[in-house]
Amino acid sequence: MGRLIVEIEAKDQESQEGWGWVLLDFRGVTSLLLREDRTTNIVSSSGMTLSLNSGGLVADFSPIHEDIELSTFAVSAQEVWAENKINLQWITAL
Repeated sequence: MGRLIVEIEAKDQESQEGWGWVLLDFRGVTSLLLREDRTTNIVSSSGMTLSLNSGGLVADFSPIHEDIELSTFAVSAQEVWAENKINLQWITAL
């Protein structure tokens, strides 16, 4: 079981620039999918998805596929902590 820290830029309604940084600290990482292909740079307007399962959670950073397949960057972990300057109450320690 490992640890992975991901820093992302996200929309921030309280910032004058409209963007802010979020640091996601995944603990108890059980899998990491990172696939480089032509779709890697697609920006999803709906953002990342975070789903819970019996083993913890799955964060999909590029949910561009409508089927069950995960896309180009996904992390499975037991918990995630967020450090941010923007309002993201939906991400807390699990």
